[in-house]
Amino acid sequence: MKISFFVQPVSGISYHRLVNPFSYLDMGPDVELEMLFFGEDEHKIDCDILYYSKFLNTDPKFLKLLKDKGTKIVVDIDDHWVLPENHPNYIQWNANKMSEKIVENLKIADLVICTTMKLQEAVREHCKNTVVIPNAFPVGEECYMPVEKELCDKMKFIYVAGSTHLPDCKLLDGKFKRIGSDPSIKNKAEFILAGYEQTKKRRYLTKADMVAKNNNFVEEDSWGIWEKMRTIFKQTGSWSVQNSLSLDDYMNHYDNADVSIIPLVNTTWNSYKSTLKIVESGFKGLMTICSDVQPYNNLKPCEGIWWIDNKNQWGEAIKYCVKNPEYVKDQGKKLYEWITKEYDLFQWNAVRKQVLLNLVKC
Repeated sequence: MKISFFVQPVSGISYHRLVNPFSYLDMGPDVELEMLFFGEDEHKIDCDILYYSKFLNTDPKFLKLLKDKGTKIVVDIDDHWVLPENHPNYIQWNANKMSEKIVENLKIADLVICTTMKLQEAVREHCKNTVVIPNAFPVGEECYMPVEKELCDKMKFIYVAGSTHLPDCKLLDGKFKRIGSDPSIKNKAEFILAGYEQTKKRRYLTKADMVAKNNNFVEEDSWGIWEKMRTIFKQTGSWSVQNSLSLDDYMNHYDNADVSIIPLVNTTWNSYKSTLKIVESGFKGLMTICSDVQPYNNLKPCEGIWWIDNKNQWGEAIKYCVKNPEYVKDQGKKLYEWITKEYDLFQWNAVRKQVLLNLVKC
């Protein structure tokens, strides 16, 4: 049997849902796993199971022909396909009719793999055969383990974010300003914004170049989403940024911190997300301060998480942690124990293996 899975380079979704799971997936000696690249290798499709995230460039009509010839199609999806209006990609997403394309692919699929049960409910409107396999990491692998922290006179709070998280970061606006005016916190804590990427803009050298949109331009630093997020962290008076790391290395961000903070706006679209940020924090043994909203609060009564259900609690939680470092260590250990038990990639890959084998028996 041959399974071909499509990935997109430098894509967090591909990394967590395809590259990492398949790197640790043992299907046995009689199964060949083939990694293909989105947008480049569609002409190479020749397999028993075609496995991809959300959609391909391949015309759905061709995918249906593959099905008629016996190829099974598996679509993996990690969030809802209808973007909110405040999403940075909203205009382009709708212009390219991405939601419609994803729904068409869900309808074609023989099996859809989802990250959460809530997302599964939405998927079942288009494909009845679904299974939930959450984002998970391989227990025992070095890059997914806590590290010994160097002694430091400041407790470090980290937010590992992406460029879509400005609305979430704004939940800390004002609260961080009050922290900056409180020496009992400011002098004993540091707040880290990780994943930072300086915003750039193109300056074309002539008006004709700008009209032609050619390569005759220089890139200059600009003011954008990351700079707005940085400004919020700057309010604390004790802050730093860590530039983004590669997908293979980004978990190292957590090695520089004691507490992970995860603000999330309570919206319908956010509720369909996965619990990845808590899983990351847990695998690195960090206590977590997290918004008490879906999808995260579906993990209750998991230990090691301080739930925030009103805006004033951010400061209270941070202040308590600063004054109680042993509590922070203890909660981090408890979260590690719980998360590594529930989100072990080796265990979830056993589920993935079984559903794929069952699929070819149908």
